[in-house]
Amino acid sequence: MLRVEAEIGREALREFGVSAPDDVLAVAGDLWRYGTGEWLFYRSPTADATRSRWPIAPEWRAVQQASLAHEPLGLARLRAGRIAGSLRRVVPGLTGYLVGAAVHLGTDQLEETFRAVHPHLRSYERRSEHPFLERVARRRAEVEP
Repeated sequence: MLRVEAEIGREALREFGVSAPDDVLAVAGDLWRYGTGEWLFYRSPTADATRSRWPIAPEWRAVQQASLAHEPLGLARLRAGRIAGSLRRVVPGLTGYLVGAAVHLGTDQLEETFRAVHPHLRSYERRSEHPFLERVARRRAEVEP
C-alpha cells in the first residue's frame, strides 16, 4: 500500500483559482493531477545518471490514475494534459540547446538554426549507430504505460 499526501499553500491555490474552502472540492481532481503528474514523480532507477530519464515507477502510475474528480476524465484529455506538462519541461532545455547551436553556427532565426543543425544531428546519428527512430521508440517505451 502506498500513501501519498500533499500540502498546497494559499499562493498555489490562488494560481488554481481557489479562494475559498468550498472551491477546493471543485478542483480537487485538477490539484491531484498537477501534484502527481507535473510536480512530483516517483521513478524506477536505471543505470542512466540523469534521473529525469528514469521510467515512472508502476506504483506511481497507479497513484497518478487515482481520481478525486466528480466525473471520470477521458483518456484523450488525460493524455493531452500529460503531453502538455511534458512539453513545458522539455521546451526550455531545447531552447537553450538551440540558442547554443545558433551561436556556434552563426544563425539568428529559429528556422535557420533548425536547417543548420540538421546535418550535424544526422552525422551524430550515423556515428552513434543509434537512429533517431530507435531512440524515440525506446523513450516512448519508458514513458508510456
